[in-house]
Amino acid sequence: MKKILRGAKVIVLCFLMAVFSVGNIFPAPALAQQMLPHPAQPFTAKIGLSYEDSANPYSDDVKPALESPELYGIENPPNILVVLLDDVGYSQLNTFGGSVPTATLDTLAENGLRYTEFHTTALCAPTRSALLTGHNHHSASNGILPEMGTGFPGYSSMIPDSTATIGKVLHEYGYDTSWYGKDHNVPQWETSIAGPFDHWPTNLGFDYYYGFVGGSTDQYHPASLVENTTRLQSPDTNADGTPYHLTVDLADHAIDHLRQLNAVAPQKPFFAYFATGATHAPHQVPKKWIDAIKAIQEAKKVENPEPVAADAKRSFFDLAEIKAMLGKVIDGDLDVQNLVTAIQEIQNPDSDIVANNPDAGSGGSTLEKVKAALEKAMGSDLTLEEVQTIIDNSVDFSKGWDYYRDQTFQRQKDLGVIPQDAYLTKRDDSLPAWDSLGPEHKKVYTAMMEVFAAFTAQTDHEVGRVIKEIENIGKLDNTLIFYIVGDNGSSAEGELEGLLNELSVFNQINEPFYQKVEAVDDGTLGSYLYYNHFPAAWAWAMDTPFQWTKQIASHFGGTRNGLVVSWPNGIDEAQNNTTRYQFSHAIDIMPTILEAIGIDAPVEVDGIAQKPMEGTSFFDTFNNPHHKSSHTTQYFEMLGNQGIYNREVDYPDPADPNLTINGKGWMASAIRSIPWDPDPIADETLLHMNWELYCIEDCGTGEISLDENGENQVSIEGLNCDQQYVQFPSSDYPDDGSTTVSLNDYAQAHNLADQCPNKLDEMVKLFYAEAARYNVLPLNDQKIERYDVALRPSWVQGERTTFTYPDKIRVTEGAIPDVRNKYHTITANVTIPEGTEPEGMLATFGGRFAGYGFFINKDHKLEYNYNLSDVKHTGIVSDDPIDSSYVSLKFVYVPNSDENEAGATVTLYGNGEQIGQGCLDESLLSRFTIDETFDVGFDTGTPVIDDYTLPFDFNGTLDTVTVDISPPEPTDNETICASANN
Repeated sequence: MKKILRGAKVIVLCFLMAVFSVGNIFPAPALAQQMLPHPAQPFTAKIGLSYEDSANPYSDDVKPALESPELYGIENPPNILVVLLDDVGYSQLNTFGGSVPTATLDTLAENGLRYTEFHTTALCAPTRSALLTGHNHHSASNGILPEMGTGFPGYSSMIPDSTATIGKVLHEYGYDTSWYGKDHNVPQWETSIAGPFDHWPTNLGFDYYYGFVGGSTDQYHPASLVENTTRLQSPDTNADGTPYHLTVDLADHAIDHLRQLNAVAPQKPFFAYFATGATHAPHQVPKKWIDAIKAIQEAKKVENPEPVAADAKRSFFDLAEIKAMLGKVIDGDLDVQNLVTAIQEIQNPDSDIVANNPDAGSGGSTLEKVKAALEKAMGSDLTLEEVQTIIDNSVDFSKGWDYYRDQTFQRQKDLGVIPQDAYLTKRDDSLPAWDSLGPEHKKVYTAMMEVFAAFTAQTDHEVGRVIKEIENIGKLDNTLIFYIVGDNGSSAEGELEGLLNELSVFNQINEPFYQKVEAVDDGTLGSYLYYNHFPAAWAWAMDTPFQWTKQIASHFGGTRNGLVVSWPNGIDEAQNNTTRYQFSHAIDIMPTILEAIGIDAPVEVDGIAQKPMEGTSFFDTFNNPHHKSSHTTQYFEMLGNQGIYNREVDYPDPADPNLTINGKGWMASAIRSIPWDPDPIADETLLHMNWELYCIEDCGTGEISLDENGENQVSIEGLNCDQQYVQFPSSDYPDDGSTTVSLNDYAQAHNLADQCPNKLDEMVKLFYAEAARYNVLPLNDQKIERYDVALRPSWVQGERTTFTYPDKIRVTEGAIPDVRNKYHTITANVTIPEGTEPEGMLATFGGRFAGYGFFINKDHKLEYNYNLSDVKHTGIVSDDPIDSSYVSLKFVYVPNSDENEAGATVTLYGNGEQIGQGCLDESLLSRFTIDETFDVGFDTGTPVIDDYTLPFDFNGTLDTVTVDISPPEPTDNETICASANN
């Protein structure tokens, strides 16, 4: 017994020695907090031989501590909400001088800060990776879209473990982390049920995800809807019973999650990332919002509308209303007595004429009509003064994009969201002047802009619902909100004429213009029928005052976006509704959040050493509007378009060493291609670009003089360039007799490349140094070529030629064999009970906007239907109906040639016998779909044709569907199609 007790004592002694020395195996506290997950805390309570002589198990030093920021010495940690809109230009929203009413953003700005020099990468997925990681997009391996990824380190689309996301870091500090909306950072080969899910939100540190995986999706029928890692069918209605719309659904889920979290753990801080698919195409929005914008636009056309008292039962009537009422009073000639009688009747509030006139009373005036339309859309009351302000802040779209830019430019100066010395850049010759358009084009383009504005206004409203819920649960004051107004500049991917179907761009198909006219005339633009997008020139207008648009990373039209920051507990009230002019970038958001909370950037996460944070915090600008930006250099690159920003170091004033002169901010820019032209600029090569140079800030002023030809010129002597003078466009000279002009070129209006070649050479060399440092190399300007699936890993590449699928499976594009313009067969093995009239989908890929379907139609015949971007449908149908005798149904697709867009012969077989045949004149160049899946035995998303209703389940038994891409037997397509055409 003594030996046993002695042994027990030795064990206890060894254990206690281990406990007392355990602190030595952990890093110092500061370093420990930079290693995530945090090392386990040592157990310091007493452990005896039994529970009776051990510490009280109910005591706090025995129970595991709840993971929370307070556990790591962070007091009163703020909640974080990051809002990211999609494809929104700098001057789109009212808050930054635009024409679209955005009450949510306006309110935040009034109670927070506007940032006017915030930048993105010029494209969606790259910006999102930069935002999430605090690293440049190439450092985060997202230098291009996942659909265009390659194996080079900067372009693999695989966010590295060495660049942990903000979600991961805050999760390890006890935050609830949730993500709603767009996720365009999943590698293509990881999007299917086979995973792996390493780069999905739930493996990037987010506790909850609800949204869609991909670049864009249908707002009414999001085929790529996901909860965590489970694909969902979109419901028919929103939570309130209204017809389904994705942006509403995202807000509903965010509200529900925050509400439940608050009920269960009100003390737990949250990080919520709300990333809408809006306003990326398709521009789909409920009609009530389009009606509201149209009402505003109609009011804008009314000359000098009378002000209306807020408490008036009815205020004034327009001429049409007076005419209608007079017609009910006067029967005959309009003499004086009849006129007096009519006016008396109209002025009488109890008049039957007023009561029975639908255009009279509270709905009669233009202002009242706008009020009613807005309230219907928003579901809340507005005052007439608020409505009048919305109208006053709007621009008449029917006057066009040139007028919009002129009006917006002045309003931006009035708001202070651009400097007073900013210059308005000119329209590029490749974009048409509004006045050059005919009436039909103006009508269509005006309607497209109205729909786009409605989409934007609705999106801001849904963001407002989320913020309102934060207020309702009592957490708004301690919530730090970053409302980022776009992941790039406005999108010009609608090309010059706008689009009814964005897939037309990928497949380079010209849409007949009369179809656009029909969509406007029948009021269906913006509905589920179209994947629509407005013209490129409207995108240019949404980027006022800058040059260019989305994709063009070389210029601020592609990269400068509005940002509003609000935090009542962290930003002094005196700073509310003020503006910040410091240079910042998407990579600065994460370090700013960490500093606001009081967290050091991790040096190790999950055992992986972390790259040093590449962004810099702008936290100090919250309460100091004059704090200098620490972000002094930033490269830009997208699709071969290149740019580099650099601010020179400050230096002592030669006249007074006690004073400091700010270093100048420079931007060098080189354009390789533009969105509305698929071909690169002809007179350049990727490594020999026509670089431009701009002095952006702290550039001083220049004296105006006359050159030897009597033309105005401006001295740039203070810029230390090779030449001393530059000529501005005539409109940029002052008309008030001033003899100096500002050299600050906020919008990149004055190219100094010819005047400052040495400075330009210095900037270009800096670009290549940064490109080498951050994985930008090799530069690549290819577009369509990079959509080739062979560039990326795939579950279906290699020697395998047959792929068999069970009934009711959905497979994403990255996990199915590529059959575009390739020989292939699809065989369905079926059982059809006797007496059954067979019907339903066998296999389909795509939907309303492009794709194909293989099904038994309503006439019970086998059909292959090919949808050429909704411009042309070709149906190839069996000669006779299908009955219970058929157990094998197949089609064979044989292209006419190896050329892109080649036509094909399609032959239908039943039980091995040919039962139908037909020809396609042409095929899709690039994409069957943007977001839909390969479906077996049913159809999800949208239908290939409107002859059937989803889900169009096959009503027999579908055993398997097999896709075969093995080499074909030779066929004579030319003879077959000639015969078919005859």
